[in-house]
Amino acid sequence: MSWRVVLLVLFVVLAEGAKAAVPDSVQAAFQQGCQSYEAGQYDDAVALWRGLTENGWQSSALYYNLGNAYFRTDELGRAILCYERALRFSPSDVDIKENLAFAYSRTDDHIEVMPQLFLSRWWGAIVGAMSAMSWFAVCVVLACCVCAVAVVCVLSKRYAMRKWSLVATVVLLGLWLSTMAITISGVKRGTSRSAAIVLVPMSVVKSAPQDDSVDKFMLHEGTRVEVLGDIGGWNKVRISDGNTGWMPTSDIEVI
Repeated sequence: MSWRVVLLVLFVVLAEGAKAAVPDSVQAAFQQGCQSYEAGQYDDAVALWRGLTENGWQSSALYYNLGNAYFRTDELGRAILCYERALRFSPSDVDIKENLAFAYSRTDDHIEVMPQLFLSRWWGAIVGAMSAMSWFAVCVVLACCVCAVAVVCVLSKRYAMRKWSLVATVVLLGLWLSTMAITISGVKRGTSRSAAIVLVPMSVVKSAPQDDSVDKFMLHEGTRVEVLGDIGGWNKVRISDGNTGWMPTSDIEVI
């Protein structure tokens, strides 16, 4: 296992923990946004919550509420963008998933999704069951259990106890390695900058990064794309059915 990857996991987890200490001014702005939203002043709520994100504050609750406010102001693309960002912080949150699914159902593009292998779907479901920070916490608990059982195995004078503690150590070590792999996958997924959302009402996808190139297909606000590369104000993207093309960078925003 690469130590760089392990350090990346530790950095992300510690960064998330550091964000837990929120200043009173930020909490006050968030609550003021909640009051504006409840009063039906959705534009004011957007201004307050977006201001927090622009100042570097991020959380599932902040992005979830900002997504709700954007949805109320008929900014479907930005609502989906915020729900997707909220889901990265809380991948198992049912409310976020439901709102995101409903928002996607309101988009104009209904693109067929390429089928995935069973193992790929299975692994993705496991990684997305909890946040990377939660998986890391499980890793810490398992590591402590491995150490405790290993100590019993070494110090015990009874053969039966040493035998079963050795088996338990091997099993727990295997679980720890598996959980660490899941944690690393979760961190990579959470820090990936390859997915983006179309924010303009309509965008023509070209065959090349040029205005005079052939039109391939058209995408509408709220559609999710995978960014494959960029050249001079253009992004090469792929949609869920596998088709690729080039679209202006200004038409999308990375999740």
